[in-house]
Amino acid sequence: IIYITDLIRKIVTADPGVGLIYMTTSLTKLSARPMFYFLFAKDLGDEKSYSIRSIEIDAIFELEKEVHGRLSRNIIPLEEQQSILMNYADLFGIKKEDIDNRRFIVVPNNIALYLPIHMAFIDGEYLYENASFTYLPNIHMAKRDVIKRNITNRDIAVFCNSAIDNSMLEAESIKRIFGKDHTDIVPDPTLKDVKEMSKQKSSI
Repeated sequence: IIYITDLIRKIVTADPGVGLIYMTTSLTKLSARPMFYFLFAKDLGDEKSYSIRSIEIDAIFELEKEVHGRLSRNIIPLEEQQSILMNYADLFGIKKEDIDNRRFIVVPNNIALYLPIHMAFIDGEYLYENASFTYLPNIHMAKRDVIKRNITNRDIAVFCNSAIDNSMLEAESIKRIFGKDHTDIVPDPTLKDVKEMSKQKSSI
């Protein structure tokens, strides 16, 4: 768990009113069951809005199995997608009134590394429809990933869905940030494409 007091102070000064969803880590010795902890704050400038929330690791594993088993298929009915994403919101205990018309900084970990929190589905809407989310990298996870896969270059593969305008726009934005010489946009990748390209490049 990273000490983030100084980071929070800087964010509050630069962007008053912004909230935070900070995914920390799993701990096994604080309770009978292994738990995953995260910090949720509606307003970083108001400590009364802070809460430390916990999720049983087993519950995360169950959702992960559902995500990999159903969302990984090339075609899945919209109702099935939304059902899974409703379970995602329930898992993190996110309420619509906590999110609406607010701005959040998200530091992802665990399942949120590949299933963005803004895709959670509540009351017939995705979180991103009524709130703004900005992501900061989880430095610990990025370092571990580079060491694990022995990635020595700065190249990035950005996977996106060409049928969704915002997906392509986001991919182009990422390419501008990291530079065209180090970024490959891969529209509509197959599972094989993802596996092969992820061996030598960081992937988004």
